[in-house]
Amino acid sequence: MRRRDYLFKRRGSQFWRIRLQCNGRSVERSLKTIDRAEAELLALPFIAEHKQRLLENRPRLETGFLHKMAPGKTHPAPDGSGSIIATDQTLIYLDAGGNVLRQESNRIPTTELVNGPEFKPANGKVTIAGLVDWANKSKSLSDALSAERPTVATKNGDDALFELYIKEAEVTGYPEREARAVWAVFKSLTDGNALKDCTRDDGRKLVAHFEGQGLKTASIRKKVMWLCSAVN
Repeated sequence: MRRRDYLFKRRGSQFWRIRLQCNGRSVERSLKTIDRAEAELLALPFIAEHKQRLLENRPRLETGFLHKMAPGKTHPAPDGSGSIIATDQTLIYLDAGGNVLRQESNRIPTTELVNGPEFKPANGKVTIAGLVDWANKSKSLSDALSAERPTVATKNGDDALFELYIKEAEVTGYPEREARAVWAVFKSLTDGNALKDCTRDDGRKLVAHFEGQGLKTASIRKKVMWLCSAVN
């Protein structure tokens, strides 16, 4: 790799200047010295900050989690005979008398590709072809950072439908992990009801769940998109 020289002089000026480029934008700053050696020392903090910004903008995988149920609330049990206390980390199942039946994790591990290719549907419409193209662009990045991805065993007809969508649309890497995580959250919020019995209110539960996590509208729309595409 060639050595990059950030320093230069403008025509008609004796002062050294520094030029840095990031995200297609060029930024110049006068170092107000005519001495090259002094200019190199004055430029070091700006170059270090610039390289740090470039490092932060590189594609990377960040791990996190989704809540199965909104924490800080008490939810009715699926069979109506008890309740479920949701904390940040745990779901506590109680019977009708308030006795603890069991506990389980309230977190679903997720891995997110940060600074990867942005999904832009053609003509504002989400299509299978568009999703496949975006997933292929993300695959080389996510697979290079993580050689393994989780799989989910088929449990019922709806899961089989979802698995068919993942296969036919060739969704892999981070998009697959995100789609599976959203599907798991949706099933937990709807108590595992069959898709044919779900309504718009069930979809609103999912949106409210993500809003409770502080996600922005664009991020929520991106997550819900996976279920819409699978059902379509």
